[in-house]
Amino acid sequence: MQKALFHYGGDIMFDTFARLEEAIDALGARNVLPDPSRSEALGYTLAELRECATCNWIGQSDWRLAWCEGASLASQLTRWEINPKRQPCCHAPSAALLDQTEYPWMFEDAKSGYYLVDFAGRWQGFEWGDQEDKLAKFGKLFARAPEQIVMEAAFGFYGQNEGERLLEFDFHWGMIEGEDEKRCSVGAFDEKGWAITLDEPWTTGENLVVCLWRKPELFKPGP
Repeated sequence: MQKALFHYGGDIMFDTFARLEEAIDALGARNVLPDPSRSEALGYTLAELRECATCNWIGQSDWRLAWCEGASLASQLTRWEINPKRQPCCHAPSAALLDQTEYPWMFEDAKSGYYLVDFAGRWQGFEWGDQEDKLAKFGKLFARAPEQIVMEAAFGFYGQNEGERLLEFDFHWGMIEGEDEKRCSVGAFDEKGWAITLDEPWTTGENLVVCLWRKPELFKPGP
């Protein structure tokens, strides 16, 4: 079993990469979206997964482990189409963003792999910059989840969990910056479809939240 060096609670420890079966045992089958080929390494340790599972159990969060291809928002929007009669689908106004010249960020891919994402959503009613201040206190291992990953995982869990709608009422406010300093937000996953939009950074809407991404706490030894 491959071992990896990682930092946990301020101490340097050795631990092994968690197996898929261990991830499912820790988080629950509904909270794990596996790699279809089952060849991708999880990249997380069992200690990390159990810590997230404990936060879920006490009601502080909704951590999910999802394998994602990292497809661009544009390709996902095109794939799922805008047709409320065929669920799940995308929200009609989002199609206006399919102009690659005006919205090049819609066509950017994310890195494929496993992602630990908290879909509970945090910091409602705060401006984007104020959310950044709160996020900074979590340290370097946490970031806003990539919008592409949040969308792909949400559709994946919808299919796996028989119509479960993550972010049904809220938007995840991400890192992508559009024109006039606006930031991309994705979600509001109701029967009208998944929405992709842009919001001014000084907006304080109560439905603009942050889905945290917990980066793997692993460090590969140097050469």
